Amino acid sequence: MVPKFRSKIMTGTGTDLAIAMVVLVTYFFIFSNFGVFNGYQIFGLIIIGVIYLANGIYGYSYCSQNQSNLLSAFYILVQTLLVSLVVLLTKGFPFSTLLYMPIVVHITVLLSAKWVLILNAFMLASYAVCLYFTAGRGMLITYLPLMVGGQFLIVNFVQMIINEEMSRIEIKGLIKDLEATNEQLRLYASQIEDLTLSRERNRMAREIHDGLGHYLTTIGMQIKAAQAIMKKNPNEAAELLRTAEMLSTDALKDVRNSVSALRDTSNLEEPLLSRIKRLLRPFENTGYNTQVDITGEETTLSPEVEVLLFRSLQEGLSNIGKHSNAKNIKVNIAYHKEGNVSLEISDDGSGEKKIDGGYGIQGIRERVEHLNGTVEISADKNKGFSLRVTVPGK
Repeated sequence: MVPKFRSKIMTGTGTDLAIAMVVLVTYFFIFSNFGVFNGYQIFGLIIIGVIYLANGIYGYSYCSQNQSNLLSAFYILVQTLLVSLVVLLTKGFPFSTLLYMPIVVHITVLLSAKWVLILNAFMLASYAVCLYFTAGRGMLITYLPLMVGGQFLIVNFVQMIINEEMSRIEIKGLIKDLEATNEQLRLYASQIEDLTLSRERNRMAREIHDGLGHYLTTIGMQIKAAQAIMKKNPNEAAELLRTAEMLSTDALKDVRNSVSALRDTSNLEEPLLSRIKRLLRPFENTGYNTQVDITGEETTLSPEVEVLLFRSLQEGLSNIGKHSNAKNIKVNIAYHKEGNVSLEISDDGSGEKKIDGGYGIQGIRERVEHLNGTVEISADKNKGFSLRVTVPGK
Protein backbone atom coordinates (compact mmCIF):
# COMPACT_ATOMS: atom_id res chain seq x y z
CA MET A 1 0.00 0.00 0.00
CA VAL A 2 1.03 3.58 -0.64
CA PRO A 3 1.72 5.75 2.42
CA LYS A 4 -1.44 7.67 3.25
CA PHE A 5 0.23 11.05 3.42
CA ARG A 6 0.93 10.93 -0.31
CA SER A 7 -2.73 11.44 -1.14
CA LYS A 8 -2.39 14.94 0.32
CA ILE A 9 0.53 15.94 -1.89
CA MET A 10 0.09 17.82 -5.13
CA THR A 11 -3.67 17.27 -5.40
CA GLY A 12 -6.58 19.62 -5.93
CA THR A 13 -7.18 22.56 -8.29
CA GLY A 14 -3.46 23.41 -8.53
CA THR A 15 -2.63 20.02 -10.01
CA ASP A 16 -5.64 20.09 -12.34
CA LEU A 17 -4.59 23.49 -13.64
CA ALA A 18 -1.00 22.30 -14.16
CA ILE A 19 -2.15 19.31 -16.27
CA ALA A 20 -4.46 21.54 -18.31
CA MET A 21 -1.63 24.02 -18.94
CA VAL A 22 0.71 21.22 -20.09
CA VAL A 23 -1.94 19.96 -22.55
CA LEU A 24 -2.67 23.46 -23.86
CA VAL A 25 1.00 24.37 -24.31
CA THR A 26 1.77 21.05 -25.99
CA TYR A 27 -1.20 21.33 -28.35
CA PHE A 28 -0.37 24.96 -29.09
CA PHE A 29 3.05 23.95 -30.38
CA ILE A 30 1.57 20.97 -32.23
CA PHE A 31 -1.13 23.03 -33.96
CA SER A 32 1.35 25.77 -34.75
CA ASN A 33 2.46 23.30 -37.44
CA PHE A 34 -1.13 22.95 -38.62
CA GLY A 35 -0.08 22.34 -42.20
CA VAL A 36 1.71 19.16 -41.32
CA PHE A 37 -1.42 17.37 -40.00
CA ASN A 38 -4.64 16.44 -41.81
CA GLY A 39 -8.14 16.72 -40.37
CA TYR A 40 -8.31 13.14 -39.10
CA GLN A 41 -5.03 13.59 -37.23
CA ILE A 42 -6.21 16.83 -35.66
CA PHE A 43 -9.53 15.28 -34.63
CA GLY A 44 -7.75 12.27 -33.19
CA LEU A 45 -5.33 14.49 -31.29
CA ILE A 46 -8.19 16.51 -29.81
CA ILE A 47 -10.05 13.37 -28.66
CA ILE A 48 -6.86 11.92 -27.15
CA GLY A 49 -6.12 15.26 -25.45
CA VAL A 50 -9.59 15.40 -23.88
CA ILE A 51 -9.35 11.82 -22.61
CA TYR A 52 -5.82 12.43 -21.32
CA LEU A 53 -6.89 15.59 -19.52
CA ALA A 54 -10.06 14.04 -18.01
CA ASN A 55 -8.21 10.93 -16.90
CA GLY A 56 -5.36 13.05 -15.52
CA ILE A 57 -7.79 15.01 -13.35
CA TYR A 58 -10.44 12.50 -12.28
CA GLY A 59 -8.43 9.29 -12.63
CA TYR A 60 -5.56 10.65 -10.59
CA SER A 61 -7.95 11.94 -7.92
CA TYR A 62 -9.63 8.52 -7.70
CA CYS A 63 -6.27 6.73 -7.41
CA SER A 64 -5.15 9.15 -4.71
CA GLN A 65 -8.21 8.35 -2.62
CA ASN A 66 -8.10 4.57 -3.08
CA GLN A 67 -4.36 4.15 -2.41
CA SER A 68 -3.95 1.02 -4.55
CA ASN A 69 -0.69 0.23 -6.36
CA LEU A 70 -2.42 -1.87 -9.01
CA LEU A 71 -5.09 0.74 -9.70
CA SER A 72 -2.48 3.49 -9.85
CA ALA A 73 -0.29 1.41 -12.16
CA PHE A 74 -3.27 0.85 -14.49
CA TYR A 75 -3.97 4.59 -14.52
CA ILE A 76 -0.31 5.30 -15.43
CA LEU A 77 -0.37 2.71 -18.23
CA VAL A 78 -3.52 4.28 -19.74
CA GLN A 79 -1.98 7.75 -19.66
CA THR A 80 1.27 6.45 -21.14
CA LEU A 81 -0.56 4.75 -24.01
CA LEU A 82 -2.52 7.95 -24.72
CA VAL A 83 0.69 9.98 -24.93
CA SER A 84 2.28 7.28 -27.11
CA LEU A 85 -0.64 7.71 -29.55
CA VAL A 86 0.03 11.46 -29.62
CA VAL A 87 3.70 10.76 -30.39
CA LEU A 88 2.66 8.40 -33.21
CA LEU A 89 0.14 10.84 -34.68
CA THR A 90 2.60 13.75 -34.55
CA LYS A 91 5.37 11.52 -35.94
CA GLY A 92 7.66 12.17 -33.02
CA PHE A 93 6.97 15.87 -32.72
CA PRO A 94 9.44 16.98 -30.01
CA PHE A 95 7.01 18.97 -27.88
CA SER A 96 4.71 15.97 -27.52
CA THR A 97 7.11 14.64 -24.88
CA LEU A 98 5.81 17.36 -22.53
CA LEU A 99 2.73 15.21 -21.98
CA TYR A 100 4.90 12.56 -20.30
CA MET A 101 5.97 14.94 -17.51
CA PRO A 102 2.66 14.99 -15.52
CA ILE A 103 2.68 11.21 -15.68
CA VAL A 104 6.17 11.13 -14.17
CA VAL A 105 4.93 13.34 -11.36
CA HIS A 106 1.91 11.10 -10.72
CA ILE A 107 4.08 7.95 -10.72
CA THR A 108 6.34 9.44 -8.05
CA VAL A 109 3.45 10.64 -5.90
CA LEU A 110 1.19 7.60 -6.13
CA LEU A 111 3.59 4.66 -6.12
CA SER A 112 6.46 3.15 -4.18
CA ALA A 113 10.09 3.30 -5.32
CA LYS A 114 9.97 -0.07 -7.09
CA TRP A 115 6.90 0.89 -9.10
CA VAL A 116 8.39 4.31 -9.89
CA LEU A 117 11.41 2.62 -11.48
CA ILE A 118 9.36 0.05 -13.40
CA LEU A 119 6.77 2.46 -14.81
CA ASN A 120 9.33 5.11 -15.74
CA ALA A 121 11.27 2.44 -17.59
CA PHE A 122 8.07 1.35 -19.38
CA MET A 123 7.29 4.96 -20.28
CA LEU A 124 10.80 5.49 -21.61
CA ALA A 125 10.61 2.27 -23.65
CA SER A 126 7.22 3.20 -25.14
CA TYR A 127 8.52 6.64 -26.09
CA ALA A 128 11.66 5.13 -27.62
CA VAL A 129 9.64 2.63 -29.70
CA CYS A 130 7.20 5.30 -30.95
CA LEU A 131 10.01 7.73 -31.73
CA TYR A 132 12.07 5.08 -33.55
CA PHE A 133 9.24 3.96 -35.84
CA THR A 134 7.94 7.46 -36.61
CA ALA A 135 11.01 9.72 -36.65
CA GLY A 136 13.93 7.35 -37.11
CA ARG A 137 17.11 6.55 -35.27
CA GLY A 138 18.51 10.05 -35.47
CA MET A 139 15.60 11.61 -33.59
CA LEU A 140 15.77 8.77 -31.07
CA ILE A 141 19.42 9.48 -30.29
CA THR A 142 18.71 13.20 -30.02
CA TYR A 143 15.59 13.26 -27.84
CA LEU A 144 15.81 10.09 -25.76
CA PRO A 145 18.54 11.53 -23.45
CA LEU A 146 16.35 14.61 -22.94
CA MET A 147 13.48 12.35 -21.93
CA VAL A 148 15.72 10.47 -19.44
CA GLY A 149 17.00 13.76 -17.99
CA GLY A 150 13.49 15.13 -17.62
CA GLN A 151 12.31 11.98 -15.84
CA PHE A 152 15.31 12.03 -13.51
CA LEU A 153 14.86 15.69 -12.57
CA ILE A 154 11.11 15.42 -12.01
CA VAL A 155 11.36 12.24 -9.91
CA ASN A 156 14.03 13.79 -7.67
CA PHE A 157 12.21 17.11 -7.37
CA VAL A 158 8.88 15.49 -6.50
CA GLN A 159 10.59 13.08 -4.08
CA MET A 160 12.18 16.06 -2.35
CA ILE A 161 8.71 17.62 -1.94
CA ILE A 162 7.38 14.31 -0.61
CA ASN A 163 10.22 14.07 1.91
CA GLU A 164 9.52 17.60 3.09
CA GLU A 165 5.85 16.74 3.43
CA MET A 166 6.75 13.62 5.39
CA SER A 167 8.92 15.70 7.73
CA ARG A 168 6.16 18.25 8.16
CA ILE A 169 3.59 15.57 8.98
CA GLU A 170 6.03 13.84 11.33
CA ILE A 171 6.78 17.11 13.12
CA LYS A 172 3.07 17.81 13.34
CA GLY A 173 2.56 14.37 14.88
CA LEU A 174 5.41 14.93 17.31
CA ILE A 175 3.92 18.24 18.35
CA LYS A 176 0.58 16.55 19.01
CA ASP A 177 2.34 13.81 20.97
CA LEU A 178 4.24 16.41 22.99
CA GLU A 179 1.05 18.31 23.70
CA ALA A 180 -0.62 15.09 24.83
CA THR A 181 2.42 14.20 26.95
CA ASN A 182 2.50 17.68 28.50
CA GLU A 183 -1.18 17.39 29.31
CA GLN A 184 -0.56 13.98 30.88
CA LEU A 185 2.37 15.40 32.85
CA ARG A 186 0.19 18.25 34.08
CA LEU A 187 -2.38 15.68 35.18
CA TYR A 188 0.30 13.62 36.91
CA ALA A 189 1.69 16.75 38.57
CA SER A 190 -1.77 17.61 39.87
CA GLN A 191 -2.24 14.06 41.14
CA ILE A 192 1.19 14.07 42.78
CA GLU A 193 0.41 17.41 44.40
CA ASP A 194 -2.87 16.04 45.77
CA LEU A 195 -1.12 12.87 46.95
CA THR A 196 1.68 14.86 48.57
CA LEU A 197 -0.80 17.09 50.36
CA SER A 198 -2.73 14.03 51.51
CA ARG A 199 0.42 12.35 52.78
CA GLU A 200 1.52 15.51 54.57
CA ARG A 201 -1.89 15.85 56.20
CA ASN A 202 -1.73 12.22 57.31
CA ARG A 203 1.80 12.69 58.57
CA MET A 204 0.81 15.81 60.50
CA ALA A 205 -2.17 13.97 61.95
CA ARG A 206 0.07 11.06 63.00
CA GLU A 207 2.62 13.40 64.58
CA ILE A 208 -0.03 15.24 66.57
CA HIS A 209 -1.79 12.04 67.61
CA ASP A 210 1.37 10.17 68.54
CA GLY A 211 2.92 13.09 70.42
CA LEU A 212 0.00 14.96 71.92
CA GLY A 213 -2.05 11.81 72.53
CA HIS A 214 0.78 10.27 74.53
CA TYR A 215 1.39 13.41 76.56
CA LEU A 216 -2.29 13.87 77.38
CA THR A 217 -2.57 10.24 78.47
CA THR A 218 0.49 10.56 80.68
CA ILE A 219 -0.66 13.90 82.12
CA GLY A 220 -4.01 12.33 82.91
CA MET A 221 -2.24 9.51 84.74
CA GLN A 222 -0.22 11.99 86.82
CA ILE A 223 -3.30 14.01 87.76
CA LYS A 224 -5.31 10.90 88.72
CA ALA A 225 -2.41 9.62 90.82
CA ALA A 226 -2.10 13.02 92.51
CA GLN A 227 -5.82 13.10 93.26
CA ALA A 228 -5.64 9.63 94.76
CA ILE A 229 -2.92 10.54 97.31
CA MET A 230 -3.68 14.23 97.77
CA LYS A 231 -4.99 13.87 101.35
CA LYS A 232 -2.57 11.16 102.55
CA ASN A 233 0.64 12.45 100.92
CA PRO A 234 0.30 16.05 99.69
CA ASN A 235 4.02 16.41 98.99
CA GLU A 236 4.09 13.45 96.61
CA ALA A 237 0.85 14.64 95.01
CA ALA A 238 2.45 18.05 94.43
CA GLU A 239 5.42 16.33 92.79
CA LEU A 240 3.08 14.43 90.48
CA LEU A 241 1.31 17.65 89.55
CA ARG A 242 4.66 19.31 88.82
CA THR A 243 5.46 16.37 86.55
CA ALA A 244 2.10 16.85 84.82
CA GLU A 245 2.89 20.55 84.35
CA MET A 246 6.29 19.69 82.89
CA LEU A 247 4.67 17.19 80.55
CA SER A 248 2.11 19.77 79.43
CA THR A 249 4.98 22.10 78.52
CA ASP A 250 6.64 19.30 76.57
CA ALA A 251 3.34 18.53 74.86
CA LEU A 252 2.92 22.15 73.78
CA LYS A 253 6.43 22.16 72.33
CA ASP A 254 5.75 18.90 70.52
CA VAL A 255 2.54 20.24 69.00
CA ARG A 256 4.27 23.42 67.83
CA ASN A 257 7.04 21.40 66.26
CA SER A 258 4.56 19.08 64.55
CA VAL A 259 2.42 21.85 63.11
CA SER A 260 5.17 24.26 62.06
CA ALA A 261 7.94 21.93 60.94
CA LEU A 262 6.35 18.44 60.94
CA ARG A 263 9.21 17.46 63.23
CA ASP A 264 12.36 17.71 61.18
CA THR A 265 14.02 14.31 61.71
CA SER A 266 17.47 15.40 60.56
CA ASN A 267 18.52 16.95 63.90
CA LEU A 268 17.77 14.44 66.63
CA GLU A 269 20.47 15.33 69.14
CA GLU A 270 19.21 13.37 72.16
CA PRO A 271 20.13 9.65 72.01
CA LEU A 272 17.27 7.23 71.48
CA LEU A 273 17.86 5.38 74.75
CA SER A 274 17.77 8.64 76.70
CA ARG A 275 14.47 9.64 75.10
CA ILE A 276 13.02 6.19 75.86
CA LYS A 277 13.94 6.49 79.52
CA ARG A 278 12.44 9.99 79.59
CA LEU A 279 9.17 8.58 78.25
CA LEU A 280 9.12 5.87 80.91
CA ARG A 281 9.84 8.21 83.86
CA PRO A 282 6.24 9.45 84.32
CA PHE A 283 5.05 5.83 84.38
CA GLU A 284 7.62 5.03 87.07
CA ASN A 285 6.34 8.00 89.09
CA THR A 286 2.82 6.55 89.01
CA GLY A 287 3.81 3.11 90.28
CA TYR A 288 4.76 1.14 87.18
CA ASN A 289 7.84 -1.06 87.22
CA THR A 290 9.79 -0.45 84.00
CA GLN A 291 12.60 -2.38 82.40
CA VAL A 292 14.66 -1.48 79.31
CA ASP A 293 16.82 -4.12 77.60
CA ILE A 294 19.10 -3.73 74.59
CA THR A 295 20.25 -6.83 72.73
CA GLY A 296 22.67 -7.20 69.86
CA GLU A 297 25.41 -4.85 68.75
CA GLU A 298 24.18 -1.25 68.71
CA THR A 299 24.43 0.54 65.36
CA THR A 300 23.70 4.08 64.23
CA LEU A 301 20.08 4.33 63.10
CA SER A 302 18.69 6.73 60.52
CA PRO A 303 16.70 9.66 61.94
CA GLU A 304 13.51 8.36 60.32
CA VAL A 305 13.94 4.95 62.00
CA GLU A 306 14.61 6.59 65.38
CA VAL A 307 11.43 8.66 65.07
CA LEU A 308 9.44 5.54 64.15
CA LEU A 309 10.72 3.60 67.17
CA PHE A 310 10.12 6.58 69.46
CA ARG A 311 6.55 7.07 68.19
CA SER A 312 5.86 3.33 68.41
CA LEU A 313 6.93 3.37 72.07
CA GLN A 314 4.72 6.40 72.71
CA GLU A 315 1.73 4.60 71.16
CA GLY A 316 2.43 1.44 73.18
CA LEU A 317 2.75 3.38 76.42
CA SER A 318 -0.47 5.30 75.67
CA ASN A 319 -2.36 2.02 75.20
CA ILE A 320 -0.90 0.63 78.43
CA GLY A 321 -1.85 3.76 80.36
CA LYS A 322 -5.42 3.79 79.04
CA HIS A 323 -6.42 0.14 78.88
CA SER A 324 -4.14 -2.47 80.41
CA ASN A 325 -4.24 -2.10 84.25
CA ALA A 326 -0.66 -3.40 84.21
CA LYS A 327 2.04 -3.16 86.85
CA ASN A 328 5.14 -4.02 84.82
CA ILE A 329 6.32 -2.56 81.50
CA LYS A 330 9.16 -4.08 79.48
CA VAL A 331 10.91 -2.42 76.56
CA ASN A 332 13.38 -4.30 74.40
CA ILE A 333 15.47 -2.88 71.57
CA ALA A 334 17.11 -5.61 69.47
CA TYR A 335 19.80 -4.98 66.85
CA HIS A 336 19.84 -7.90 64.41
CA LYS A 337 22.82 -9.12 62.41
CA GLU A 338 21.02 -8.67 59.06
CA GLY A 339 20.78 -4.91 59.75
CA ASN A 340 17.22 -4.76 61.07
CA VAL A 341 16.26 -3.22 64.37
CA SER A 342 13.18 -4.02 66.42
CA LEU A 343 11.46 -2.42 69.37
CA GLU A 344 9.07 -4.40 71.55
CA ILE A 345 6.98 -3.04 74.40
CA SER A 346 4.91 -5.38 76.57
CA ASP A 347 3.06 -5.39 79.87
CA ASP A 348 1.41 -7.83 82.28
CA GLY A 349 -2.01 -6.22 82.12
CA SER A 350 -5.44 -7.57 81.29
CA GLY A 351 -5.09 -7.37 77.53
CA GLU A 352 -8.00 -7.31 75.10
CA LYS A 353 -9.95 -9.89 73.11
CA LYS A 354 -9.13 -8.07 69.92
CA ILE A 355 -7.28 -5.00 68.75
CA ASP A 356 -9.52 -2.18 67.56
CA GLY A 357 -6.93 -0.81 65.14
CA GLY A 358 -7.39 2.80 66.26
CA TYR A 359 -5.81 5.80 64.64
CA GLY A 360 -2.57 5.45 66.59
CA ILE A 361 -2.04 1.81 65.56
CA GLN A 362 -2.98 2.72 61.99
CA GLY A 363 -0.41 5.51 62.01
CA ILE A 364 2.29 3.12 63.24
CA ARG A 365 1.41 0.64 60.50
CA GLU A 366 1.67 3.36 57.86
CA ARG A 367 5.05 4.50 59.15
CA VAL A 368 6.37 0.93 59.25
CA GLU A 369 5.02 0.17 55.75
CA HIS A 370 6.82 3.22 54.43
CA LEU A 371 10.10 1.78 55.76
CA ASN A 372 9.39 -1.76 54.51
CA GLY A 373 9.08 -3.13 58.02
CA THR A 374 6.62 -5.27 59.97
CA VAL A 375 4.28 -4.73 62.92
CA GLU A 376 3.22 -7.49 65.35
CA ILE A 377 0.55 -6.76 67.94
CA SER A 378 -0.75 -9.09 70.65
CA ALA A 379 -3.48 -8.21 73.13
CA ASP A 380 -4.93 -11.53 74.22
CA LYS A 381 -7.31 -11.54 77.18
CA ASN A 382 -5.42 -11.86 80.50
CA LYS A 383 -2.07 -12.14 78.69
CA GLY A 384 -1.17 -8.48 78.47
CA PHE A 385 -0.40 -6.21 75.59
CA SER A 386 2.60 -6.47 73.24
CA LEU A 387 3.68 -4.27 70.32
CA ARG A 388 6.69 -5.24 68.23
CA VAL A 389 8.03 -3.12 65.35
CA THR A 390 10.83 -4.33 63.08
CA VAL A 391 12.39 -2.16 60.35
CA PRO A 392 15.69 -1.85 58.45
CA GLY A 393 18.12 0.17 60.55
CA LYS A 394 19.26 2.46 57.73
